[in-house]
Amino acid sequence: MGTHHVVDSEIEYGLSTKIILLVGPSGAGKGSIAHLLRRDFPSLGHTVSLTTRPPRPGDIDGEQYHFVDDLEFEKRIEKGDLIEYVEFAGNKYGTLRSELFKGGIVLAELEVQGAQCIKKLCGDNVLSIFIAPPSLDALRERLIARGTEKEVEIEKRIVIAEQEMKSAHDFDMLVINHDLHQAYEDIRKGVVRFLSEHNNDIVLSE
Repeated sequence: MGTHHVVDSEIEYGLSTKIILLVGPSGAGKGSIAHLLRRDFPSLGHTVSLTTRPPRPGDIDGEQYHFVDDLEFEKRIEKGDLIEYVEFAGNKYGTLRSELFKGGIVLAELEVQGAQCIKKLCGDNVLSIFIAPPSLDALRERLIARGTEKEVEIEKRIVIAEQEMKSAHDFDMLVINHDLHQAYEDIRKGVVRFLSEHNNDIVLSE
């Protein structure tokens, strides 16, 4: 996995925010699950991370990520805008304080080290869900089918995924994404339970 940096080890505000973290290897299905959660839970706030990764075809700045160059990323660190960041597969990814602590219930997709950091800092205010592929071979097939990366990049991601899988049991839920519909149902039930325990009004879409 990449080199992880904690910028802010003390949360001074934002604990009224409840955070749902989707964690797991690239290609495991985090984006698809996030899309379904936002469809069924309209009150979920959408968080957008900062990255130096070049946009992929179809990416929109401010939707998938806030895309910046290395210089701008360093400036945001110096300004204290980031809680944590990681150097991952040759690029930097950071969690913006303003995105995570906007109040209400927020949904975030993070890599393993970032998610572990947020969970440690925010404790019971977080529901962390590790989404795993059925196998590394299945993950490789998904990444190839996605068609957004070269073979060498895919193999790098497989190596990283193998390491990430070792941390799967560190999170509140572990869901194996054999079938997207079943995986989502398991996660949806977990989210409803989490929000009920925290006395949040659950508003489901029709």
